[in-house]
Amino acid sequence: GAAVAVPVLDLYGKNPEVFVANRSSGWQVVAFGLAVTLAVPAVVVTVLALTDLAGERISRVVYYSLVVVASVALGLVVSRQITPTNDWGAVAIAAAVTGGVLMLHARMPSTMRHFAWVGPVAFGMFLTLSPTSHLVWGTAAAAEGGTAIEDRAPIVFIQLDEFPVASLLDERALPNQALFPNFARLVDSATWYRNALSSSIATTLSVPAALTGVHGDRNTSPSAVDHPNNLFTLVGDSYEMHVIEWVTELCPQDTCEDYAGRAPAHLSSLLQDVGVVYGHLSLPPFARDALPSIDNSWAGFLGQEGQLEGPPITIEGLPVPPEGDRAEWIDWLQRIINGIEKDAPPTLHFAHLQTPHT
Repeated sequence: GAAVAVPVLDLYGKNPEVFVANRSSGWQVVAFGLAVTLAVPAVVVTVLALTDLAGERISRVVYYSLVVVASVALGLVVSRQITPTNDWGAVAIAAAVTGGVLMLHARMPSTMRHFAWVGPVAFGMFLTLSPTSHLVWGTAAAAEGGTAIEDRAPIVFIQLDEFPVASLLDERALPNQALFPNFARLVDSATWYRNALSSSIATTLSVPAALTGVHGDRNTSPSAVDHPNNLFTLVGDSYEMHVIEWVTELCPQDTCEDYAGRAPAHLSSLLQDVGVVYGHLSLPPFARDALPSIDNSWAGFLGQEGQLEGPPITIEGLPVPPEGDRAEWIDWLQRIINGIEKDAPPTLHFAHLQTPHT
């Protein structure tokens, strides 16, 4: 169990944005950690209990087979850390570690019992010391002080992901009117901060920085738990909130209901992803190539539905694919547009969209 629990909980513990992007609650984080820690030991105990009923000979064969499997799993994890890009090197190191574990078991079988504590210790560190632990024990604290807003004008804040401004410009370093006429119109009638840059190449650091004015820290989660003083908590008492966050949760749930109508991800979906993630954490390069990518999303690596979505949106007059075939962010943007009304009370319309994400 330790060969699975330690690398998986270490990775997920260092990346709280996985749970934030999936809108996971604190109890889901705990349940996830328990499942990762106990699933393999539970299967092993069950198999051994059943084989005991079949006789001592079969029981011993199964037992030593499981020892070999556990040794190989540990060897693969170790080799992945030492030589992540060399096929033969990974196989050789995995074989050496496997042989060492089997030799240790043969000479000092009682020593192997101590490994049973490694998984629970990793789980304890996941819940108490990792950045993800903030999501379990922390709460979205109230913002410091209060802000009185006299002229409560509507606010529209659209944040595009990985969007280099240079892609909009022509040879004069101005928005290309032929390719992007609406951006050109916006620049003509607005203030354009042409030299503004994101503070980080990491979305989970740059988005909180833009909404708080504070440089991000990799040991924090992109949520209100670690960033209580942000745009949403600043104006939340004075504005209605139409907020759609892609991979962050900076607007506390008691201030913002998800304007896209999404529900938290299913725990089963997160656990299905663990198999893919563990493959990337343990297998040599030639085997990892056959796995689904985990680089461009936070969940659903096997194509499973991760969470309930809001009701479908009708989009008229635009050349976009029908609902179900178009990108999710198009629906989100249309929801924001539909919520902008002339005589509405002061409203903050915010969407962070996963486009162009290049």
